[in-house]
Amino acid sequence: MHEIAVDGNYLSQVDTRVNNWENKDYCCTGIWNPESTFKMKDQTVELIPGARSDVLVKANLTNKTGKIFEACNADKMDETYELRANTYLSGRLDPSTANYVNYVVAYVKIYSTPVTDTNLPNNEEMVGLYPFVDINDNNVKYNQITTFNTDQPKGGNDGDMACNSNKDKTPRYPIGFQVNGHIFDDSQPRLLELSPVPRKPKTKGQVADNRPQTGTDNWEISSADPTRNHVFHIHTNDVQTTRTDPLGNTETLWRDSLLVKYGQPQTILTRYEDFDGKTVLYCHLLSHEDMGMMQVIKFEKLDEGMVGH
Repeated sequence: MHEIAVDGNYLSQVDTRVNNWENKDYCCTGIWNPESTFKMKDQTVELIPGARSDVLVKANLTNKTGKIFEACNADKMDETYELRANTYLSGRLDPSTANYVNYVVAYVKIYSTPVTDTNLPNNEEMVGLYPFVDINDNNVKYNQITTFNTDQPKGGNDGDMACNSNKDKTPRYPIGFQVNGHIFDDSQPRLLELSPVPRKPKTKGQVADNRPQTGTDNWEISSADPTRNHVFHIHTNDVQTTRTDPLGNTETLWRDSLLVKYGQPQTILTRYEDFDGKTVLYCHLLSHEDMGMMQVIKFEKLDEGMVGH
C-alpha cells in the first residue's frame, strides 16, 4: 500500500507499507496466520475516528521472475485479494475491554491478462503537492493547552445512558466529559488571534522565516483520563504534527485528527490565516463529544497582543 495523503492533505513523500512475506503466499497456503505468514509491524495504516487516508494499491500480473502470474489453482485464471481492517471498537485503554472485528473493506480482483504498468508518484512529485509551508518553533507566538478529562462520580457509566437508558436499571450517574476541566459551554469560547495577512499560495520549496508570527500557535494536547483514549479533532485549520514513517524516519505532516493517549502528551503547531469567527474542537468519539467534550474557539483580528488566553 502506498499512502499519499492524510486527512485530505498530501504528504511530502510516498509512504509505502508492504507485507514482508516469510512463508508462501496466503493464496497458496490457504492459512491466515499474521504471526507466522508475514510481519506487520509499522506496515499498517492507522485510521482513528474522523481521520482519512488516501492509499494507492498497485497490482500487476508478473512475479519476481518476470513471468506472467499463474494462479495457485490451474483452473483458476484470476485472483481476488481482500483488503482487511482490524477494527478496535472501543476508546478504552485496556485491550481486554475492547472488541476487535476483522472487516473486509475492499476486494481487489486481478485478471490473468497483461496490463499496462502504471507508475506511482515519486517523492519529488509529492513535494510539489505538499499543501503548506511548515512552521518552525521560532514562528510560535502563543502557547495553547488542551487536556481531555472526565469527571466520573461513583457508579458512573461510560456514556451508555445517553444512548440506551434501558440497558441497565442500576442507578448510575453520567460521566462529565470535559476539555480543560469544563463541559461544553458555547458562551465561553477560546479566543485565538487571527493573522492580519491572508494566506498566500505556497510555492515549491518555500520555508517559513524565523520570526514569531501573529496567528501561529503551539498546542500541547494531552489526556488526563486514565481509562480511555480520546481523539483530538479541530475544524477550519489543520495542524502540523510528526509521526514515524515506514522506514523509521520522522515525518512531518498536516492533519485535523490526532489519537490522544493517557500519559503521552503531543505537541502540534498551527496557524490561523483565512477565516474569522467561531468553530469548534472536540473529541471525535461521538459519545464523548455528545457528553460535553467539546470547546468553542473564536478567531479574531486584534491590534494588540492577546492577554490571558
